[in-house]
Amino acid sequence: MEIRKDLEPVSQHLQRLLTYGEVFHQNNVKEWSDLCSQQDFDKIYQLSPDDMNPLEEIYKTGRDLAVHMSQKLQAFNYAEDYPTLSSYIESLSKGWLAEIDILENISQTAKDKCSELKSYPWAIKAMLVLFDKQIDLLRSIRTTLDIMKISDLYKLENGELDMSFKYPNQTTNITNISNVSGKVNYQSEDHSVNITSSNVGQLFSDINNAIDQSNINKDEKQKLSTLVSELEKSHSKGNFKENYKKFIQDVASHIGIIAPFLPALSNLL
Repeated sequence: MEIRKDLEPVSQHLQRLLTYGEVFHQNNVKEWSDLCSQQDFDKIYQLSPDDMNPLEEIYKTGRDLAVHMSQKLQAFNYAEDYPTLSSYIESLSKGWLAEIDILENISQTAKDKCSELKSYPWAIKAMLVLFDKQIDLLRSIRTTLDIMKISDLYKLENGELDMSFKYPNQTTNITNISNVSGKVNYQSEDHSVNITSSNVGQLFSDINNAIDQSNINKDEKQKLSTLVSELEKSHSKGNFKENYKKFIQDVASHIGIIAPFLPALSNLL
């Protein structure tokens, strides 16, 4: 699967998520399906509810997890749902990754029940192994998200980017940050302005010029220009930082136009 262009700075890590998603997909369509169709799996329904429920929970929860994660781990490509890397990471962090402890308890409860029983289906033993492997995958996913949280793209979206950051084909030389002053080259050529509180308007004017010269349609240009205008107003009102994050989310689908100006904008935070 091709990774959308505005997320290319973390494409290596997203590719890993796609690989994990394929594992979950195969678990769903093959592993869980095959184990469920094993004739001895049906023997759990001969047990009392107290004995059956913990064992059946391994199958139900394990397969639900596989179905959900096989879809979720490629959902970063859907800009309409996740306009930024940050929004995708946040949504993923709130799902199954936040319930690893619960999954471990489900696994341990089933293992304890198996120890109590004189005999139990072979399929359950295999399902427990598969269930635990999926928990390990969740831990690896969580680690991958933590790595992406220290990426320049994630920091940029959250207004945490160190001003020594340099966008591709762009040089940035920031001085006297405490007075919101610095020289920013928008492109590799020296078309730069000094970002001071007296010429912030020039920065936003340059952004609008870039929008006007872009290849996007008229309606999208108008939408972007409105967002830029709102961001400029927030600077004068003193709530720029709060609006900056929303601005980055709103322009995500056209980040290539705005990207050269992001270091200068983040210098205003």
